[in-house]
Amino acid sequence: MPGPMYLAGVTCEGCHNPALAPAAASTELAGTHSIRASGVSCMSCHGPGYKKIFDAWQEGLAGRMGALRSQMNATNAAMGVSPPTAWEDARHNFLLVEKGHGIHNVNFAYALLEKAHEQMNAARRDRGLGALGKPWTSVAGGAGDCLNCHQGVERQSGAFGPRTFDHGPHVTAAKLDCQACHRPHAERAPGEVVRFGAKGCVPCHHQKATTAPEACGKCHRDVTARTLRSFRGEFSHKAHLEAGTECATCHTPKNGDPRPQKEVCAQCHEGG
Repeated sequence: MPGPMYLAGVTCEGCHNPALAPAAASTELAGTHSIRASGVSCMSCHGPGYKKIFDAWQEGLAGRMGALRSQMNATNAAMGVSPPTAWEDARHNFLLVEKGHGIHNVNFAYALLEKAHEQMNAARRDRGLGALGKPWTSVAGGAGDCLNCHQGVERQSGAFGPRTFDHGPHVTAAKLDCQACHRPHAERAPGEVVRFGAKGCVPCHHQKATTAPEACGKCHRDVTARTLRSFRGEFSHKAHLEAGTECATCHTPKNGDPRPQKEVCAQCHEGG
């Protein structure tokens, strides 16, 4: 599984470059000169936005390795002095990522950690122990080549239009293809991130009403933390929910549009 940097012909010095490395990252160790790469290395070729990708790789690898290390530590005592071959393979794959610094080929590192987890559970079964659940969420669906760079996208969130947005539910639970919302880089207009405007989410969301506020809260987590302008003045979702009003009392989506009609207010308030 050669990494995208290798396939692009980037040499080691392309990232481990003395001209790019911060002074603190260049150290003398045992007579050798070590130049550590950083997010600056990515930015020098790809622009400032790519530091986010470097950080996502670092955080994703650290999170997966830390979680798997905990499971393996909890398993180690049961392996005994003659551990199963599967356990030795699991340790080998884990150490390859740890000692080899998985960020050099993050996709291969993720695959090795997946395999190490599978092998650890095989060793546990050999010792009569139950399997441990995977301590991370894997992206399924149509991510395709996007994950060559965008590993960790399932943990990223941001703002889109007036709302907060999480990639996680879209790429892990709904298993959406990345191109459902994004055009490939080569096809995008300058500055484009999402292929549609703020109303482009409507065709997938709000197809039917729900009476459970907790269901709406999966996306609208901040709705009780702020007030909104309405034709009646400032509107507070919090006050209405605390009074026992259900979301579907006011929001009955029509053609994917969840906004309530003015007449809805007249059901409870005098003067409409």
